[in-house]
Amino acid sequence: MKVVRNGSVVARSFKPDFLLVREYIQGPDRLSNYKSLLLGLMHGLVPSVNSLTSAYNFLDKPVIYAELLKIQQRLGSEKFPLIQQNFYQSHNEMLLPPALPVVVKVGSANSGYGKVCVASARGFQDVASLVAMTDNYACSEPFLEGKFDLRIQKIGQRYKVFKRKSLSESWKTNTGASAVEEIALTERYKTWVDECSCLFGGLDIICVEAIHTIDDREFIVEVNNICSSICPDKKEDDMKSITNVVLRRMEENLLNQSDIYHAPSPVMGNSLTDAIQLISGPPSPCNGSLHQQNRLDIINLKHRPESAPLNERSTIGNTYQKTNGVMSSTCSLNETEKQPTNRKSSLSGRFFSALND
Repeated sequence: MKVVRNGSVVARSFKPDFLLVREYIQGPDRLSNYKSLLLGLMHGLVPSVNSLTSAYNFLDKPVIYAELLKIQQRLGSEKFPLIQQNFYQSHNEMLLPPALPVVVKVGSANSGYGKVCVASARGFQDVASLVAMTDNYACSEPFLEGKFDLRIQKIGQRYKVFKRKSLSESWKTNTGASAVEEIALTERYKTWVDECSCLFGGLDIICVEAIHTIDDREFIVEVNNICSSICPDKKEDDMKSITNVVLRRMEENLLNQSDIYHAPSPVMGNSLTDAIQLISGPPSPCNGSLHQQNRLDIINLKHRPESAPLNERSTIGNTYQKTNGVMSSTCSLNETEKQPTNRKSSLSGRFFSALND
């Protein structure tokens, strides 16, 4: 990276310890395309939420639709009602329009970009001529007149369902004015988001978007790995859920990189997998059922990463102990340190300080 110091351009380099992806990597124009940056982070094996491999697969919507189609073939169209879609490699394949009206999606842009509602054959030909100028692929799906949109989001093990109804004349409910209401989570919606959270090795943050039509049918339209809050009063709660997910993944990454000694315990084995499962919380549905989690008595972390805060690096030894289901830490301090340091709270402080910056 390049920074300016006293009017001079200075080159710096750094290695990120962890990454939280909160923006779309590929936008509607070339200036908002960060695919090369994503490839560099993947090249350096940077751990992240969600995984960088899943972020790469989410760059192209046809790849996601193919995975959703596999879920529908396994569960059936009743349990997983995925909307039908046609794929056009280029404008040359857009010769005959499908059943009208249709929604044509050019490329893999998000946030309502590149989507056109076509009601006539002449309009479909006009859209095909625009696709020729973009040198991109396109998809078409039937236009469904809906009562409202559904947004089922999952952050870690927390679920939320929102109903969004447009208050303007636009057929896109994510543009213009709209009314948003949180509704109850049903078993049907939970199945949708749980199945989608298993895509590409597992997703900690996932959002399923569906439409509820005027004839009371529901269709899954798309899945996003960027779960942006659509309710201002729920934003703080969503950020807390994301923080918990990030801290848990950072803890797991630290345990994987540390030299760990497990004290013998009569109630639990000495494997690293047991320690990770205990800290990570309840198992993910895409990992299958795990064995019953037992109590972890003591984990002694011998070495700390060099990027740890000074108050952590100065400790002689940190011991983590779980009592009554709560993870706590005790530290053996040198002469300059008099206060015990809770490692998780220090991670929280670093995370929230980064947000404030």
